[in-house]
Amino acid sequence: MSYLKDKFQQQGYLTRDQLKKYAKNNGISYDLVKKVLSDLGIKIYDIKPKGKVKSTSGEYEKCVICGRKTEVKVSAKVDTREHYVTGVGQLCEKCHREL
Repeated sequence: MSYLKDKFQQQGYLTRDQLKKYAKNNGISYDLVKKVLSDLGIKIYDIKPKGKVKSTSGEYEKCVICGRKTEVKVSAKVDTREHYVTGVGQLCEKCHREL
């Protein structure tokens, strides 16, 4: 998991190719890896050939606690986001205040 953790911290997201590589190298199901990360609120992206990033969850992030749409675009780097908690994910302003 350290490979995925490092990639997520570097990029702020994970790609399907990274998940498939991790699953293959560790002899586990890609679907299982995808489900666990999705349950943790980690976004998984498709990288298009032209270098564009497309989120599988829409244009704006959702709060990992309450599920509300935030004002943070999925393309924003995590180190520039407001209300982002490392190891947890994107929060809305209200949930961040309540922490």
